[in-house]
Amino acid sequence: MALANTLSEFVCDLKLGALDPDVVTQAKTLVLDALACTIAGAGSASAATAMAVVNPPRAEAAATIVVNGARADAASAALVNGAMLRSLDLMDVYVTLDVSHPSEVVPAALACAEAGKASGRDFLEAAIAGIALHQALTDNIALHAHGLHHAGQAAWTVPLVAGRLLGRSATTASGGAMATKAMTATTAARALTITAHRLLMPESFARGQLTNLKALAYPLVAREGIEALRLAQAGLMGRDTACEDTIELLAERFGMRIRIGALMPTVPTDLSAITLKKYPAQYALQPLIAAACGAHTMGRGAARGIEKVVVHASNRTVERTADPAKYAPSGPEAADHSLPFCVAVALMDGDFNTAALQSRRWADPTTLALMARIEAVPIDAETGYRIGSQRMELRFQDGTVEFLPCHYPPDGDTPRSIAERKMREASRGLVDAELILDLVMNLEDEPDLGRLGKSLVKR
Repeated sequence: MALANTLSEFVCDLKLGALDPDVVTQAKTLVLDALACTIAGAGSASAATAMAVVNPPRAEAAATIVVNGARADAASAALVNGAMLRSLDLMDVYVTLDVSHPSEVVPAALACAEAGKASGRDFLEAAIAGIALHQALTDNIALHAHGLHHAGQAAWTVPLVAGRLLGRSATTASGGAMATKAMTATTAARALTITAHRLLMPESFARGQLTNLKALAYPLVAREGIEALRLAQAGLMGRDTACEDTIELLAERFGMRIRIGALMPTVPTDLSAITLKKYPAQYALQPLIAAACGAHTMGRGAARGIEKVVVHASNRTVERTADPAKYAPSGPEAADHSLPFCVAVALMDGDFNTAALQSRRWADPTTLALMARIEAVPIDAETGYRIGSQRMELRFQDGTVEFLPCHYPPDGDTPRSIAERKMREASRGLVDAELILDLVMNLEDEPDLGRLGKSLVKR
């Protein structure tokens, strides 16, 4: 069987009954966190950009634009809501051979589930299947090491998730609900054969002075994946072996050694390796920000005579977050990936939140002065994407030196507490956080996504 068909059967067949209850709870936390990130980014410039190309919904298939409340076709809703989720760099992260953000599939799954009138259980099952597929791709295909970007993974996950969820409202002559033939695993696999090559996405927009394409990279491919499903329904298809052809191209052009069988996801038994961010910044900066916030709290903030800060981190982290461009970021996309900026703000404020990005703190002379006194030193030649060991030392004008432990999450924080806090903070003055918390924790009991969609709209 071709890989596209094998992957499609996995995504379309996964059931909650096959999962450990703890895994279902973990998945709900990931969904909650993704929704919190989406609400937080509703007012972002990236969301406004995406709204400029929204298509009106067909009467029988509409999805909700989060907070805004507008109705759009599933592909457009996935684009806008996906841009919201990604815009503030608050979403989850998964790091093994490569790095990815598995919950980027959630806005696309939500849009397709709502437009297809799927149940909460259907939505949750499809989202978990998409997350598991993201993990399998991240475990086995080193895109970043070869100048490619993980947002290309959307080309393999979204068509299959869309195939499972869209068309649920179709009825038989007797009125019983059923999935139409066009939305079977076979048609979803055909959609994947259309988009399979889009796995190859150059990552130039994510280096140096990052551009605003960062927030829309995954959502743009997600929109294409949903549209590919419609094209597959109309009869378009690629080669059955489109996925194998793409893997062969990666081997020929990039020297990757990828075992096809390893790309087949397994029913997840633990999702705890997917970590959540407390701060709106690049994932490897989370422990450093936490340590700097702690130093401020203990009375060692930047105003207390810091002469120099030396940060020891992995070679990969230094390379990507402390290159020359990150000492003079020109926009929020580069600032939230800047080690000197994030550490400086955390030392000065005892926190790092979206206000630092929205208020253009990266251009403030006081911030820039402290950034210039921050040196990033590679610990070793490790080029992988795991955070690895980190340490920070503060050198003061009086000659004293303080060494800061760097670990994440901060003491007392759990994935659940981080997700809930983000939801409550993002929802303030916009939506009812407690209602959303209740709906997400009981998703499998929802007959459709109507109540959840309405809860995500500004009151």
